[in-house]
Amino acid sequence: MKPYTIRLQGGQMIRALHLRRAIKAHSPENASILDAGCDTGRDAIYFAAKYPNSHITAVDINEEAINEAKKMLAKAGFGNVSFQRMDLLEMKYVEQFDLIYSVEVLEHITNYRRCVGNFWRALKPAGKLLVHVPCPDQHRHFEKFENMSYPDHVHAGFRACELVKLLKSDGFRILDVRYTFGWFGSLAWEIFEILRKTRFFKRALFPMVLAFAFVDTITVNRKGNGIMAIAKKGG
Repeated sequence: MKPYTIRLQGGQMIRALHLRRAIKAHSPENASILDAGCDTGRDAIYFAAKYPNSHITAVDINEEAINEAKKMLAKAGFGNVSFQRMDLLEMKYVEQFDLIYSVEVLEHITNYRRCVGNFWRALKPAGKLLVHVPCPDQHRHFEKFENMSYPDHVHAGFRACELVKLLKSDGFRILDVRYTFGWFGSLAWEIFEILRKTRFFKRALFPMVLAFAFVDTITVNRKGNGIMAIAKKGG
């Protein structure tokens, strides 16, 4: 299958690095995978290219995002990924997927418990769930970012203990929980945001920002602005 690249920026890039590293460790070959809350399909198309023997079903409630994802897919030409508009609270899949990943989604959903229950139902026995969410307590390096707000979030985020409790309440067994966007990752994000509108300096400093982002993925962060949890259905 031909290579295909999608340009990622700032937080997208850092989350993608964490997501790709985590999924690689959990048998994505020959798998049925659900991207739950796919936005414009960046991750789904990447995994379609990376794992040509797997099939990725990608869903999102935002019709405009799904239409954009379909345009990107038409250019990429992959046949092992499909996009459709879907409300995760109304998802009807039953034991269909080996792996589900959901990145920056639960904080947007009021009834997130029902959403996690739908993930459980949609997974095959021994299937795995990967969830990434923001933490409510955000550490900032530069003053200009200290009072940032996210009006589209219905929850401020989840603490590690809260996310673990949520997943365990539906019968998931926790395989791993780790902080993301630690000191290096959060600094990389802020630098990128500062440089976003300065093309020359953004290009000049991008290798440094990318290095900080990569270090974040291999560092055991004691705290961070995000949390990634990996869980398994059943014992």
